[in-house]
Amino acid sequence: MIKPITVYGNSVLRKECEDIEQSYPNIQEIIETMWQTLRDADGCGLAAPQINLPIKLFIVNSRDTYTYMSAKEREHFFVEEDCGIEETFINAEIIAYSEKVWTAGEGCLSIPDLYEEVTRPLVNNDKVSE
Repeated sequence: MIKPITVYGNSVLRKECEDIEQSYPNIQEIIETMWQTLRDADGCGLAAPQINLPIKLFIVNSRDTYTYMSAKEREHFFVEEDCGIEETFINAEIIAYSEKVWTAGEGCLSIPDLYEEVTRPLVNNDKVSE
C-alpha cells in the first residue's frame, strides 16, 4: 500500500521517535508499505514519521542513486566494490563520526522541489557495530 508522504509543518516530523520491538504491531506490513511508498515517490530514503508514524524506523536505497551516477561521482561517494544498499534500519543510532565530511545536493520527500547542498560528517565505519 502506498501512503501519502507527510509534508513539512506536520508536528509528527518534530516528535521524538519511539524505539520499537520486534513485536511492534504489523511491523512487516509497515516496512513493505514504506518501500512501496519510497519507490512510488522515486526517493532514496524514507523515515517512518514521513508516513505519520513517530517510530525509529527508516529505509535507504542508495543502489538506484549509484546506478544513475557518473563514474566520477561513484568514485567520490562510494568506496571500491560498493554499489549502494537497500536496507531497513530499526532503532538505529550513530555512535561515531569521521572527521572527514562530504557535501552533496539533497532533497527531502517531505519538502518537495527543494534541493540544497548539505555538508555532513562521514560515519566512522571503524566503530560500526553489527
